[in-house]
Amino acid sequence: MTEKLEDLTARHAPTIEAAIEAVSSRKSWSPFRDSPSAKFHAPGAPEAGRAAFEAQLGQPFDLDQPGITSRSGAETSPFTRQPLGIDYPVSDPTALIGAAQKAMQSWRKVNPETRMALGIEIAMRLYARNFEMAHSVMHVAG
Repeated sequence: MTEKLEDLTARHAPTIEAAIEAVSSRKSWSPFRDSPSAKFHAPGAPEAGRAAFEAQLGQPFDLDQPGITSRSGAETSPFTRQPLGIDYPVSDPTALIGAAQKAMQSWRKVNPETRMALGIEIAMRLYARNFEMAHSVMHVAG
């Protein structure tokens, strides 16, 4: 991430304030739309999401994670009944737990405002890939 943490915190401050207000007032609120309607999303977003999903087909799903011991995957889409051709890394659980424990040492030093801003940034990035994830879920879970 090239953006400074202070800038990230400032950029997400309005969302944090709105979330705190919603919790305090007990009002229903979300920064995200549940509807897949094109009027709520950028033009071409559904098509771009489908294309991003289709670009994954027949490719290894690369994750940079510790302790990779093998690859797994032979999924068939319950929607199309076609093989997806995607495989995933399998890691030694001890290596993953060790990496998480090491990362926790730094994470503990991060102030609550920065943690909230980082959490919102993660959620925003995931939401930006909403249509891609919808296709992925449809093809692995039906």
